[in-house]
Amino acid sequence: MTPTPLYLLYKDHRGNSIYIKRDDLLPFSFGGNKVRIAEAFFQHMERLGKNCIIGYGNARSNLSRAIANMAAAKGICCHIISPDDEDGTRSETSNSRIVSSCGAVFHTCPKTQVSQTVDHVMASCLAQGLSPYYIYGDRFGKGNEATPVAAYAKAYGEIRMQAPTELDLIFLPTGTGMTHAGLLAGQAASGGSEQIIGISVARSKEAETEILKNYVNSYIKKTNCASISTERYYVTDSYLCGGYGCYDERISEVISRIMRSYGVPLDPTYTGKAFYGMEQWLEEHDVREKNILFLHTGGTPLYFDHLAQGPVTMCKDKAQLLRFLQRIDHQLPTPLSDRVELESYARKALTCGHILGIEKNAELICAAMFYCNDTQTRQAYLTLLGTLEGHEHRGYAGRVLSAAEASCARNGMLALHLDTEHTNHDAIRFYKKHGYKETASGQKLHLVKEL
Repeated sequence: MTPTPLYLLYKDHRGNSIYIKRDDLLPFSFGGNKVRIAEAFFQHMERLGKNCIIGYGNARSNLSRAIANMAAAKGICCHIISPDDEDGTRSETSNSRIVSSCGAVFHTCPKTQVSQTVDHVMASCLAQGLSPYYIYGDRFGKGNEATPVAAYAKAYGEIRMQAPTELDLIFLPTGTGMTHAGLLAGQAASGGSEQIIGISVARSKEAETEILKNYVNSYIKKTNCASISTERYYVTDSYLCGGYGCYDERISEVISRIMRSYGVPLDPTYTGKAFYGMEQWLEEHDVREKNILFLHTGGTPLYFDHLAQGPVTMCKDKAQLLRFLQRIDHQLPTPLSDRVELESYARKALTCGHILGIEKNAELICAAMFYCNDTQTRQAYLTLLGTLEGHEHRGYAGRVLSAAEASCARNGMLALHLDTEHTNHDAIRFYKKHGYKETASGQKLHLVKEL
């Protein structure tokens, strides 16, 4: 595998030297850590004499992209089992489009039916006379943990050789846990002393730590490498921002700043969230005069997805807002027009409230309307959040909601309240995913989030 650049990105205001390891520049399929890992899977598959590969990953998955593209380059049949998001929805991304363009067969399923889908795909391949290799081992994703760990155990040695000075901390996004586990294994084998900090992009620190331990222990068992003390497993879940695939305007701003200042693309699902988390962690722990490495694990196609989404902006155009209300009216559990006159509602919202939204072709496609002017109780109220048909499941609503929360906090509000129908199950799941809690249940369900 071609070594990737490692260089000083900047020095921060506390005297820390921030280095970056650019695994996004690996010269295959937009690079990224999953290219190293995909190569390890294919080498293992070939040693076992298999001739068909089965991958697994969400629509945003960099691993699915790397697996599908590598299979196409090798002329190998590829299947990708792709579960829905936690809320049951599914997004189309540049990664998922690349998977399809490489000729891989997508098998979509709910998260509760992954093992059954693995069985079905394996049986179908065998019926075609193929010898399938499932990257995670058995139908429950167990048995092949050591293979991907080896890729970054080796990459850790590359980091040690390239670093111009002794490193104090290494930060990286932690999702599947393969890369983080590999670094820990490589560190143990080399006697390294840096603190390796995983910024979780998907799970609680407890859940992610257990995943890391499973990967590392499997690798230790297979290779007889040195054991790893429990204090080496450092994961923070303080920057999850609602969970996998969720982000807010603070993360968007980091992505924009790092591209403008240094020409480095980050993405909101993995590297942008982790880079934001790293900067926050250093601030919160008052870290000074240290040598710090950020492992850029890639996700360039997701960076371009992010660019295509556009910024969250303030809406001040009455005609534009009215058109949005008219178009979204029939999507609401109870049409807004059954309760209010839309033009008057729009006028009041523009005069007394705030409207944040995302535009496409000068039209609002997602918007939040809220009031944060009660300076006595310091309680804010969200009156509407909606996304037009045809633009759902792309993360717009989560971004707009996060921007509304940030605006309320800047205006001194302590909490954001909202009401929704008891039967509006999708909305209830969405709000709970973003940290809202039920506080009252009358004719409508009342939810609130402390800011």
